[in-house]
Amino acid sequence: GRSSMSKQEEEEPQWVRLQKKAFTKWANVYLGMRKMSITDLYTDLASGVALINMLEVIGGESVCRKYTKKPKMRIQQLENVGFAFKYLEKKGVTLLNTGPNDVVDGNGKIILGLMWSIISNFQIS
Repeated sequence: GRSSMSKQEEEEPQWVRLQKKAFTKWANVYLGMRKMSITDLYTDLASGVALINMLEVIGGESVCRKYTKKPKMRIQQLENVGFAFKYLEKKGVTLLNTGPNDVVDGNGKIILGLMWSIISNFQIS
C-alpha cells in the first residue's frame, strides 16, 4: 500500500515518481543481464555496485580495475560511486554539482539527474 513510500517520495510530484519508475525499469534492463536488479532507485544505487554493473553493461567495458563488491562501510560506498563518476567523466558525461556523497545519501533529485545524464549520453539503440 501507500505506507511503503518513503517520506521523500510522498512529497514528490507525480512526474518525479513516474520518472523514477521509468529510470528504475531502464536500469533493470541492463542489470538483468548480470542477474541483478534494483527496486528503489534512491537507495539501491548507494553502494555503487549496481551503478558500476549497469555502466559496464551499457558501455561494454569495465568501469574500474577493482571495486568493493559488498561494501559495508560508507567510505567503500563513496569509493565505488566515485569509480562510476570517474568513468562517466571519462565518457564526457557532465555531472554538475553532483558528488558521490549525493548518491550514497540517496538524494533523489540528484540521482534522477544522474540517471537522466547517463540515459541521454549513452544513446542506446
